[in-house]
Amino acid sequence: MKKRTPIQQILEDWAMAWEEEFGRKYLIEWGKDGQWANKLIEMCMSPDEYAERRGIYFESEWYREHARCSFAAFVNNINKFVPLKKRRNGEQPFCSKCFTNHLPSKSCEPAPSIVNEVAQRLGVKK
Repeated sequence: MKKRTPIQQILEDWAMAWEEEFGRKYLIEWGKDGQWANKLIEMCMSPDEYAERRGIYFESEWYREHARCSFAAFVNNINKFVPLKKRRNGEQPFCSKCFTNHLPSKSCEPAPSIVNEVAQRLGVKK
């Protein structure tokens, strides 16, 4: 059995995760995807961190709809897919739209009463 290169390992792992997520076969474009895999290798990311960011990426509704969860969009925007952590003062980060704690990849509806109250305090007209 031939040993797989790091690029092959990354792209085959991506294809497997993509297929699991969408229930369809991912067609690896070895030339184009290989270049993006090289960039990913240059980042020296641990396999666990890569898997964690990939999971956040697949949860992102915006990337699902607009980028169709392409490998290139994932690598090109890798810093947007970082797990949220507690702030130094111990507070959980929160969504400024709905004022609850959740991942930014999840869609939410604004809390109307709070939004209206803040808008009134700031003198913003509807």
